[in-house]
Amino acid sequence: MSSANGTFQMQINGFAGLLVPQTVTVYTGGPTKYRDGFGSLSDVTAGENVRVVRTAAEDPTSGKTVLLAHYVDELQ
Repeated sequence: MSSANGTFQMQINGFAGLLVPQTVTVYTGGPTKYRDGFGSLSDVTAGENVRVVRTAAEDPTSGKTVLLAHYVDELQ
């Protein structure tokens, strides 16, 4: 578990990508757990295949979909 708060952006693929076709911001925080090769937010790099187990929410300012990450997994 990491206490670092942060964000990264990702494109959602598969069926969920049809529902959320734009790039989304993923918010991480104290409850976020990094698995399968990731130890912290700094291990996540642009263009890397990741899986985010999350809760989807709407940003009240922009109205865009954002993800609140519970798990961030590195995919091989």
